[in-house]
Amino acid sequence: MAELSPMMADNPFSFQFYEPANMSSPLIELTNADIGYSETPLLHNANVQVTPDTRLGLLGMNGAGKSTLIKALVGELGVLTGKYRVSDTLKLGYFNQHQMDILDAKATPIEMLRRLAGKTSDAMLRSFLGSFDFRGERIDTPSELFSGGERARLTLALIVWQRPNVLVLDEPTNHLDLQMRQALTIALQGFKGAVVLVSHDRELIANVCDELYLVHDGIIEEFDGDIGDYGKWLAEKRKQENASDKNTGKKKSKKRE
Repeated sequence: MAELSPMMADNPFSFQFYEPANMSSPLIELTNADIGYSETPLLHNANVQVTPDTRLGLLGMNGAGKSTLIKALVGELGVLTGKYRVSDTLKLGYFNQHQMDILDAKATPIEMLRRLAGKTSDAMLRSFLGSFDFRGERIDTPSELFSGGERARLTLALIVWQRPNVLVLDEPTNHLDLQMRQALTIALQGFKGAVVLVSHDRELIANVCDELYLVHDGIIEEFDGDIGDYGKWLAEKRKQENASDKNTGKKKSKKRE
C-alpha cells in the first residue's frame, strides 16, 4: 500500500472515518461458493474471508463478475452453493451506484442525517456535513437538485456517520473530483476497519489496498503482483481477445465464401 502525500491546504474536504467498535473475525466469509443468477453460476468455488485488517482490491475486466462478488459479500445476492456467513458484530458500509440512486430525492442532507443522528445537535450535524463540503444553502437543498458528485459525497457522508467496521466500495470515485478523491484516499488509509474495493482508479487501489484478488473466467484467485503488474496482465488479456476476435472473423468470412 502506497503512502499518499499530505492533502492540499485549500482542499474543502476534511473528513475521516470513525474508529470501529467491537469487531470479531472473520466479519464476512464466503466458502466454496458458487455465485450467480437464476441458478446459473457466474463465479465458481469462491473463497473470500474479510477480517478486521482486510484491505482487498478486486481486479478484473468489465463483466468478469466483480460486482456480482460484491453483491454476494454484502448479502444482496444469495450463494447457489457453498456457505455465506457474517459476524454478529458486522456493521457494513456499502457504496455503489444504487445507493446514490435511492437517496430520498425530496430530502436535504441535514434531514437525511437527522434520521440517523438521534439527539445530536444541528450544529454538530452541520459541522460534519461541512467536512464533505456541504455548506450554506447546499445543506438545505433537496438531493434531487444535486450533481452526481454531490450525491456521491452525500452517500459517503451517510456511510461515515454510521461508523461501519467493513467498507465495501464499488466504484466510489466515478463522480468525484480530484480533491474529493484525494480526501477519500487519505480517509481510507486511516480507517481502522476492513476495506473491499472495486475501482477503475488504479491509484486509489494502490494507495488503499495491500491485497489483490483477480476475478476472471468464472474464478476468483489471489493476484501475484502489484497494480502495475495488473496493467500488464490487462493489456495482454486484451491483446489475446483481439487476436481471438480477428480469428473468429476470418473463420466466419471463409464460411460465407
